[in-house]
Amino acid sequence: DTMVYLDKGKVIAVDSNGKVIAKGTAGTDDATVIQAALDGQGTIYIGNGTYYLSGEQMLRVSSDTHVTGDLQTKINSYRFGFHLDGAKTETVTTVTADVGAVASEIPVDDASPFSVGDYILINSNRRSEYLNAQYGEIRRIDAISESVLITDPVEYHYALVDNPVVTKLDMVSNVTIENIEIYSESNPSTY
Repeated sequence: DTMVYLDKGKVIAVDSNGKVIAKGTAGTDDATVIQAALDGQGTIYIGNGTYYLSGEQMLRVSSDTHVTGDLQTKINSYRFGFHLDGAKTETVTTVTADVGAVASEIPVDDASPFSVGDYILINSNRRSEYLNAQYGEIRRIDAISESVLITDPVEYHYALVDNPVVTKLDMVSNVTIENIEIYSESNPSTY
């Protein structure tokens, strides 16, 4: 377990034995010190007071992490707050036939590296006209039949001409964030 707190112009993170993990100037080094505590996973208590994230700073949270504040803990974030730190893996396979919208079966070149319960990203080179971003969606594998991944119905159409692929994801799990107000002057919200 780790605790982060403010004391006389400093922001400090200590482990359960009281050993300092990280320390810096309050209002300047808050993100760095809190991140050092989060990197240790487990339970992180953030004491009362206002902590500041500037610019593009965000706090990355991995699986098996529980972050709690007291009712007076606030994070003033210019743009971001907490980021749940899942990631794409290097396990990728090619889709071998068109997959229509609302289809549940995704035929792939090699299903062997995947398991029931895995989360996958299916996407292609096709771009949304509205957002100018790649089409893609996350699905959980419900079953595997030879070289077919079976999921909930997909929302988009994936045509072979757009080179669709399936990538296994390393999802974040077992995370709680509670009793912390995260706000910005332009976009207030509380979690």
